[in-house]
Amino acid sequence: MKFSLSQYKKLCEACNDILLESKDNLTRQSIPWLHVLNEHPTTLKKYNQLWLKENYFKDILKFFIFFLLSLLKKGENKEKDFLKKPGLNVDVLIISHLFNKSQLKEVEDFYFGDLTRKLEEQNLNSIRFMLNHTSTSSEDLIKSEKTSKFSSSTYFFLDSLNKKTMIKIFKDLFLESIKLRKDSIEETDIFKKKVLRHASYQALSISSFKSCIYFFELYEILEKLKPSFVLITLEGHAREKLTFFCSKLFSKKIISIGYQHTILFPNQNAIKNYASKKFIPDMIFTSGEINKKILKKKLSDVYDIKIENVGTFRSKQKKIKNSKTITKKYCLILPDGNIEDIKNFSHLVEKINIPEKDFLVRLHPSYSLDVLQNKYKLFLRYPKNVEFSKEKDLILDLEKSTYAIYRGSGAIIYAVQNGLEPIYFEVNKELPLDPLIDFGKNITKVSNADQLRKALNNFEDINPNIADKNSNKLKELGSKYFEPYNHSKIMNFLKSNL
Repeated sequence: MKFSLSQYKKLCEACNDILLESKDNLTRQSIPWLHVLNEHPTTLKKYNQLWLKENYFKDILKFFIFFLLSLLKKGENKEKDFLKKPGLNVDVLIISHLFNKSQLKEVEDFYFGDLTRKLEEQNLNSIRFMLNHTSTSSEDLIKSEKTSKFSSSTYFFLDSLNKKTMIKIFKDLFLESIKLRKDSIEETDIFKKKVLRHASYQALSISSFKSCIYFFELYEILEKLKPSFVLITLEGHAREKLTFFCSKLFSKKIISIGYQHTILFPNQNAIKNYASKKFIPDMIFTSGEINKKILKKKLSDVYDIKIENVGTFRSKQKKIKNSKTITKKYCLILPDGNIEDIKNFSHLVEKINIPEKDFLVRLHPSYSLDVLQNKYKLFLRYPKNVEFSKEKDLILDLEKSTYAIYRGSGAIIYAVQNGLEPIYFEVNKELPLDPLIDFGKNITKVSNADQLRKALNNFEDINPNIADKNSNKLKELGSKYFEPYNHSKIMNFLKSNL
C-alpha cells in the first residue's frame, strides 16, 4: 500500500482527533498505533490494514498469551533489587534505547553520548534506564552484562509488574477497546469510523500492553529515585508522552526533558501534536538550529514550551581530511535503519552496472551484513565494485567518498557537512522523505540504476565553480541541522533549575 499525501494527512487528522477526544484517558494515550510518527513507509506499514480485509485474530491471541505469561513472570533480578536499595540520590534519570546487542560493548550511549560522564564531572548524579527493543529479553541481557562495558548505573525496563497491576492494565485496555468500538459505531465520517474500529483492535495489542506496563514501571522508579530531571529521546512515541505525563503526575517539581535527536521529515506528525499539556515535556533539547525553528513554530505558541538547541554528540568538530593516501573515492550508499528501506537500496545495488565507479554501502548500526545475508538471499547478490563498510566511525567512510545516495537517513546531514554531493533515491509512488528538502530543486534525484549512471556522469561535467558554490550552501544548511554538542548549555540549564 502506497500512501498519497492526502491519505496520510487524513490518517494523521483522524488519529490526532481520537487522542484529543479522550485527552485525560491514560489508556487511550498509551496505544502506540494512534500516534502517527511520520510519512516514512515503514511507519505507515502498520496502517495498511485500513484498506485491507480485517484480520486481527492472531494479534489479539498474542495479546492474551502475553498477558498470561506476564502473570507467571517472577522478575527477581538486578532491576527489582535496585528498587529495594536505601537512600539513592539521583539528579538526572536518563531513559535511552537498546536496538542492537552490540551497543552493550559501547562506552558512549547511542543517543546521549558521554553525557553521564559530563554530569559526573559537574557533581550531578545520574542513572540510565534502557528500553530494550532487541529480540533478547531484558533478563538475558542483564545476565550477559558482566561481559559488557555498561556501567553499574545502567538498568533495563523489564515489562514486568505485580499481578494486581497487570490485571488492572488488562481490564483497562479491554474496556478501552469496547469504548473505541462503540465510538466507531456512532461515528458518521466513514474514514474515521474505520480508524476507530482498527484502534479498538490495537488497544488489544502487545505494544499497547507494554506501553501501559512502562508507565507503571516508570512510576515505581520515580518513587524510588525522586530525580530532579527526567531526560528521554523525543520523536513522538506514546512512551515518550507517557514519560512526561508520569513525571508530572508523580511530582510537579520534576522537570521532564525531551531530546529531539534526529531529522524531521517534511510532514512529521506525532512530535508536533499532543492531546494535552500533561503529555508535553517541560523543555525540548534539539540537535540543531533548524529543528529548533521547526518545533518552535509549531509548539511554542500553542503549548508555551521552552526549546533549546544543544546539538548532538555525533556532530563533532572533526572534519574529513584531504588525505593523499586515499586512492579510491566511493559513492557512499546510506540506507535508513529499517528493513524496507534496506531492501529498496539492495535492489538498486543489485542492478548497478557502472564498472568505472566504486560503491560503499554503510548499513545503519541496528543491522549487520551477516544477519541480513542469513535472512534474505538478495543480500548475497551484489556487483564486484560494491563493498559494505566495516568502519565504526562514519567520518572514515565520508573521508573516502565523493557522493552520497540517501533517502531518509540522518547520515546525509554529516555527508553534506563534509562536502559530499547528495543524490536522493526516489522510490516509486512513496511520499518524499528528503531531509534536504529545504535546499529545493538543487538536489539530484534518481529512481533506478540507469538514472544514477547519468547523474554521476553529469556531476563530472559541472563547472567546478558552480559545484563549489552548491557544496558551500549545503555545508551551511548541514551545519545548522546537526550542530556539535554544547554540554555547557545542558549543564547550565540543569544547575539553574536544581
